[in-house]
Amino acid sequence: MIRGNGSDVHSLRQQYVRSTVVLPPALTLDPPNLPTGWRQQLLSQHRSGAVLASVCSGAFLLAETGLLDGRRVTTHWRHAAVFQKSCPKAIIDTNRLLVDLGDIVTAGGVMSWTDLTLHLIDWFGGRKLMLEVARMFVLDPPEREQSYYATFLPNTKHTDQKILSVKLLMQETPGATHSVSSLAECALMSERSFLRRLKQATGITPVTYLQHLRVEATRSRLELTRDSFERICWDVGYSDTAAFRRVFKRIVGLSPTE
Repeated sequence: MIRGNGSDVHSLRQQYVRSTVVLPPALTLDPPNLPTGWRQQLLSQHRSGAVLASVCSGAFLLAETGLLDGRRVTTHWRHAAVFQKSCPKAIIDTNRLLVDLGDIVTAGGVMSWTDLTLHLIDWFGGRKLMLEVARMFVLDPPEREQSYYATFLPNTKHTDQKILSVKLLMQETPGATHSVSSLAECALMSERSFLRRLKQATGITPVTYLQHLRVEATRSRLELTRDSFERICWDVGYSDTAAFRRVFKRIVGLSPTE
C-alpha cells in the first residue's frame, strides 16, 4: 500500500505500482453493486500493491471494500447524500474533482474519467507527457474542481411541511430581506424550534441555505444573461458586492468573472 505526498508518492508509484484497477460508473442515478466475489478480488489486488480508482458512482463499488472508512473521497455531486448514507464512515468531498490518497483515487462525474486518465499518465510518465497528451486530445489538465459544475439541490425528501413552506418561500424570493425571526414567524415557530427543525431537514443553517440559493440564482444569470454582477447582487439581496463576491468564490470555487 502506498501513502504519502507529492513527489514522494509519484516516485514510489513509478517504482512499485504495477497495476491500477478502475471501477467504472453506472449510467443511471441508481448506485451500482459489486458482483459476487469481487470484494475479495479487489482487496487482494490492493494488498498486492495495486492502486484502486473509481469514476463517478464507481465510488459505491469501492466503498463496498471497506477501504474508504475514515478517508476522504469524491463522487458525482448528485450522489453525495446517498453515498454518505451508504458509507457513513467516509469523508465525502464533492467539491473536488479528484481525490488522490496514494493507494486510492476517486474521481467525480462521469466525464472525469479523462481527468483520472491524465492523472495516471502524470503518475507513471511525468507531467511533461501528461501535458503533451492533454494537448493532443484537446483536454484541460486535471486541475479543475467539481464545485465549478455542481448545482445546489435542496433536500425535499422530508415530511416537515412547515419547513418545506419556508424553503419554498426562500426559493421563490431569494432577494428578499429574510431573517431568522421573519422565517420563524412565517413557520409559526419560535426561532429556536425553527433553527433546530431546519437543520434537521437540510443539514445547514438558514443563512447558509439562503447563500446557496442566491449563489445558484447568480450563477444562472451570469451564464445566461449579460447582466452585470453588481446588478445581480442587488437583485438577490446583497448591497455589498465585495462580500457577495467572496461568498460566491467560496461556494463555486470560481470568481463571478471566471
